Amino acid sequence: MTVLKIILMLCISAMVGDFVLVIFESMPINIWVARFIGGVGASLSALLFAYLFIFKDKKQRQ
Repeated sequence: MTVLKIILMLCISAMVGDFVLVIFESMPINIWVARFIGGVGASLSALLFAYLFIFKDKKQRQ
């Protein structure tokens, strides 16, 4: 995995987490719950991109 893919993956997952946070921030819930949900969204998107970039790339090389 190249450094460019890692940086791209981190930036996109941070944007996804921020987008989820903005959506839940406007709801009448505690801000820490909204931040936690945004963090979960960022983590899940990072895991998805890691799966796509790492495991799919390794399968193609074999």
